[in-house]
Amino acid sequence: MSEHIFDVVGIERINDLPLLFEQMRQMNVTTFLDQQFPTHGNWAGSLTFGEVTSIWLCFILSEGDHRLSQVEPWAAAQQRTLAALVKKQVRPTDFSDDRLADILMRLGDAERWPEFEASLNSHLLRVYDLTPSRVRLDTTTAQTYAGVDGEGRFQFGYNATARGDLAQIKLSLSSLDPIGLPLVAIALSGKAADQPTYLPQVRQVRRQLGRRGLTYIGDSKLGALANRAGIVSGGDYYLCPLGGPQLQASPLEELLDPFLSQGQSLIEIRDDEDGQLIAAGFERRVWQEAVSDRQAVKWEERQLLIRSEAFAELENERLTRRLATVEAELAKLNERKRGKKRLSAEELSKSCARIVERQGVSQLLEWRIVTQTIEEDRRAVSQSVVRWELKQAAIERARQLAGWRVYATNHQAEQMSLLQAVGAYREQYLIERGFGRLKGRLLGLMPLYLQEEQRVVGLINLLLIGLRALCLLEFQVRRALGQETEPERRVLRGLHAGQAGRANPNPTSELMLRAFRGIHLMEQMIGDQLHVWVTPLSALQERLLQLLGFPQDLYQRLIKHLQNPVPI
Repeated sequence: MSEHIFDVVGIERINDLPLLFEQMRQMNVTTFLDQQFPTHGNWAGSLTFGEVTSIWLCFILSEGDHRLSQVEPWAAAQQRTLAALVKKQVRPTDFSDDRLADILMRLGDAERWPEFEASLNSHLLRVYDLTPSRVRLDTTTAQTYAGVDGEGRFQFGYNATARGDLAQIKLSLSSLDPIGLPLVAIALSGKAADQPTYLPQVRQVRRQLGRRGLTYIGDSKLGALANRAGIVSGGDYYLCPLGGPQLQASPLEELLDPFLSQGQSLIEIRDDEDGQLIAAGFERRVWQEAVSDRQAVKWEERQLLIRSEAFAELENERLTRRLATVEAELAKLNERKRGKKRLSAEELSKSCARIVERQGVSQLLEWRIVTQTIEEDRRAVSQSVVRWELKQAAIERARQLAGWRVYATNHQAEQMSLLQAVGAYREQYLIERGFGRLKGRLLGLMPLYLQEEQRVVGLINLLLIGLRALCLLEFQVRRALGQETEPERRVLRGLHAGQAGRANPNPTSELMLRAFRGIHLMEQMIGDQLHVWVTPLSALQERLLQLLGFPQDLYQRLIKHLQNPVPI
């Protein structure tokens, strides 16, 4: 009997790689990249620009790592699998740092990228049968270790949550409801104001989609009068909250007078499942007039005054805490302890003013400084103390105003009711979720270590293709689950570690990709014959392929190609 029956040629951990590559193929990413970014004549190897970029995207989404230095060793470990996927010879050096850096420079080309983006978006809308109706607009920032870049995009700017010693780049993004699919991204200076970024976004979306009559939804920065006029003049609609600057002419209390003083009835908005009151409100109509592109624009606007029950409760809790804090700090000023400095009337007055101003309750509390005589060491001593009184009527008024926001739209009531407007704005998390994914584990935009500005823009553009892939994977599975007729078939089980029976009707892309962990490919030589095995798919993995509309033999196809291998 032979002591050596077979030789193991190689084992590769393929996990979700075939699935991701199939997703890139259905999105037509490789074709559109090659059309817009032709492969350079000096480009070595058989892979095209689009093929290298598509495989790189698969690496990013599978490994959660966009560092250039990690791709070449990964490609060396996946060489057979990659060759089977592209049906070409694959070399690890096809993914060298220099080549990937060159890819980022080309993806950051301000002239070519919009053409690629328009082609990709048009294809995705058609293939996935997406009908544009609502577009969401928002901005985010990404900090970089590159430092300030003269008058370039790397600049210090406002960021409420991140380090103030790092420069940043600002990203303005538009996404399509209901799946948060990115449409247009514009990389801006890190110190750019948000308000002027919205109209350029709207114009680019119009050019790419070739459609009017869309509803643009954004935060209060979108509510600037110039932005609203620009949207109206182009034949589109807007929905956004109005902030302080937009309400200067008509303060909130004045707008609420029909309800507070005249008994205006409210339209209630209740939860569909338990009937609990979520919000209530009423509306008013006003005529607006502004200049857009040197043309006077006049239109009727509906202003929706909405009180959120949860927001009102939160604001009232905050008000209670602020008042309690002020009273505690004022009382502390009157404390007399050994070694504690005795403040003069002027010093005490300044301290009181700072405390009240810091807590924002100057209209809700009255304070005054009085002089009183006390006995100290058997002698009469004059000292200044603070006395205060809460203005109960003003506090009650503040509690009545809590939770109210003003939303504006140029939709007529029959196009978008008050109830529909509230529902539409409550889904603003869709674009914020996209930002979270862009900065999260899989795409991992931050931290930015790249030094070249155009490469950073190219990286953002690359990751936005990946974000599109995540949105579409999720959309396909959720839509397919929703079309199932049997209740048990409308959910997925087995996605959650340690909770095999947990039903999930709305699986995320992240959970689905994780479900493909542990799949391996093995090559063995038995005698003079090459045999290839792929880990058998579980019932959950097979169901996911079916819901995605992918070939059921997607993984087994690798065997066929590797038994008739492309030379490596």
